[in-house]
Amino acid sequence: MIKVSNNTSRAKYRVEAPISMLGTVYTDPEQFSSSVNSLVYLTFRNHFNPTSQSFTSDSGFGCMIRSGSMLVATALQSIYFGESFRLDAAYVSSCTRLKWLTSLFSEEMQKNTRHLHPFSIQHLMELGAQYGKRQGTWFAPGTIAKVYQDLLMSYLPMNQAVSVYICEQGLNTIHIPDVISLFSRREAPKKLPTTDKYVPPLPQCYNPTCMCHTFNGDHETSHDAPKPVLILVPTRLGMNRIQEEHLPFLERLFGVPNFCGIAGGHPKSGHFFFAAQNGRLFYLDPHTTRASVDVTMDDVEATFLDEKRANDGEQGAAEEDARDDLSQNSQISQTRSESADMSSSTVFSMSNADPVSAANILSFRPQSVMSQAGCTSGTVKLSNVHSVKLTNVDPSMCLGFLVRNEQELRKLKNDLDDLNGQLANHPSVLKNPYGMACFLHFDERTRDEHSFTGSYDDDDDLVSIGSEGDNQSAQEMTRFP
Repeated sequence: MIKVSNNTSRAKYRVEAPISMLGTVYTDPEQFSSSVNSLVYLTFRNHFNPTSQSFTSDSGFGCMIRSGSMLVATALQSIYFGESFRLDAAYVSSCTRLKWLTSLFSEEMQKNTRHLHPFSIQHLMELGAQYGKRQGTWFAPGTIAKVYQDLLMSYLPMNQAVSVYICEQGLNTIHIPDVISLFSRREAPKKLPTTDKYVPPLPQCYNPTCMCHTFNGDHETSHDAPKPVLILVPTRLGMNRIQEEHLPFLERLFGVPNFCGIAGGHPKSGHFFFAAQNGRLFYLDPHTTRASVDVTMDDVEATFLDEKRANDGEQGAAEEDARDDLSQNSQISQTRSESADMSSSTVFSMSNADPVSAANILSFRPQSVMSQAGCTSGTVKLSNVHSVKLTNVDPSMCLGFLVRNEQELRKLKNDLDDLNGQLANHPSVLKNPYGMACFLHFDERTRDEHSFTGSYDDDDDLVSIGSEGDNQSAQEMTRFP
């Protein structure tokens, strides 16, 4: 079992209580650490190619974009590499499939490269204008869901395509016939704006011993196979805080198969939540600004041109690690450590990586995530993972579920129904005679048959979250930074 120690700013896990992470319950800290090490980790970036309105950084306003991107990356990783994927440092620099996946989310550092980086921060910022979000402003959960629906359903190659279903905001209803129709929906991909080129398909990996062959992804499915559907649920579960009857259900969602995490936050921060334990949620924090790395791709072979800067960053990071081990209670040390621990555009956090061999594709800090230094026996310290009480999480969020066929969709419905039944007599549910633990609903009718005639303002789906460093009251803020 695994427990969190709260006496430092970094998360520690001891063998005392289980932790639920994206559909799996862990009692072994080493297995949990391995899973966390394989997550895609995105942060603020600067010095990238200017957007159409001359922005070269998303620092200070892009954390909801980055958090939503981590949710989507988690889903894509599950599709292309399988749910049991674990990153292996020995192959990270040579796996062409991994290079392809990471390039999708990298910043555009050169003109006319958007087809290589369709989910770049520049493209996301520019698409936000279609939903009333000016460049340089914060995205609400509903906005990031709509933007990624456009991206995933429009530009990915046919065999790697993913459908997106978005619940109507405020209703939290999944219309089963509408989702089923998306499994068979096939559309030719579009060319990327500004480049007039298509996103290259997921390449073959010709290294027979590479880690990617160990996992059972869905990247080689035929045109007749069901297309995976990412269900996004932008919602608000209360006014100023999450309603109490929803807390136990929300925590237990992390143990439900098909769950991809939450893009949400707590006052003054937006995060990607991926695990839960004993009333706390664990998250990756994008609130660190790092230099962008120039990425080019020739025949889907990615090469980081700024390899020297990546290696220099590793040396500085090692020095920061040593200082952190001596003063773990310093928030300043934590910030400095995080600013040096990863220098690539898209990072899979992991331990025991070789920075020399990995720098040409992903840059790692040795033991950047798992470090036994200064920890008691049986404890795992995850330096880039943080936790927050569930009661302090903002009620506005976007949840993600990945289903690959109708059978998985029906099973998801049954799993959530069973979970709701298990929590019917939970004390927090019984306190509200009109409340229910489950806030998600499944409807056998289509959305057109059960249309919602009211209105829901996307700008109102966030409360109590302010810009980082802003002195304004958290209750006055209405968007993520």
